[in-house]
Amino acid sequence: APPPIDTTAPVFQKVETEASFPGGQSSWSRYLVKNLRADVPSNNKAKPGRYTVVVQFVVSADGELSDVKALSNQGFGMEEEVIRVLTKGPKWIPAKQNGRNVKALKKQDVTFVVSE
Repeated sequence: APPPIDTTAPVFQKVETEASFPGGQSSWSRYLVKNLRADVPSNNKAKPGRYTVVVQFVVSADGELSDVKALSNQGFGMEEEVIRVLTKGPKWIPAKQNGRNVKALKKQDVTFVVSE
């Protein structure tokens, strides 16, 4: 069983080093290309255009994600799809404060492009 999540640890809003996806931005992009179903909005009849979904979550000191929730409301299943991909993904690299791993809030945006 996974260790219990420490709910007493403070959640940092501002940290020296933000939590990040393992391997950085390029790995995150590759992960999205491989796992995100980009056709979700068009399958749900979204009009052509660019839609940016913003999701907020907590990254624990050991990289586990929790409290994943959408801050945007683009609809057409987009928020749910980003949350699905985040929660099934690997652990993140935790944020650092004073050289120690800390529990921190992270915002991540993902843009869907629906073509004509």
